[in-house]
Amino acid sequence: MPRKKRSFEDAVGELEGLVDELEKGSLPLDDILKKYKESTQLIKFCREELDNADKTVCELLAVNGAGEQVPVDINMNVKETNNE
Repeated sequence: MPRKKRSFEDAVGELEGLVDELEKGSLPLDDILKKYKESTQLIKFCREELDNADKTVCELLAVNGAGEQVPVDINMNVKETNNE
């Protein structure tokens, strides 16, 4: 069965749970290392998701000659606005 794609929100929730477990300080060293490794993978995933979201927002916004943000259509063409 195909694996469901992890959402950013799910990854953050998992990361918060791992941090809580690690902060308790009662885990054996081997478990700490496993949870730390899992945490670093979740952090990498979250950073990639945030980078992708930032890229998408930047692609959807453009700045005209007056320094105003203008919408961009799906084909990455700046839409003309008449603000005269």
